[in-house]
Amino acid sequence: MISNEIIVKGSPNIPNIALAFDDGPSRVTPYILDVFRKYGAKATFFYLGCCIDKNIATQDYTGKYVTGSEIVKRANNEGIS
Repeated sequence: MISNEIIVKGSPNIPNIALAFDDGPSRVTPYILDVFRKYGAKATFFYLGCCIDKNIATQDYTGKYVTGSEIVKRANNEGIS
């Protein structure tokens, strides 16, 4: 049965939304991080250990090719993850 009760933590007067991503990291993760950086948004990422260790051939916003572990480090450094 679905409840109609609304559970609020924090102030109901401040508009917030929680964003969570079930992510690899994958080739699209750097682009998602770019959007969060651009708008100053935060999110929680759930990563797969096997994907963190992979050498993902993808480019970040600087054009540099990055690995899964570098993507996770970037998210942590930017306070997103």
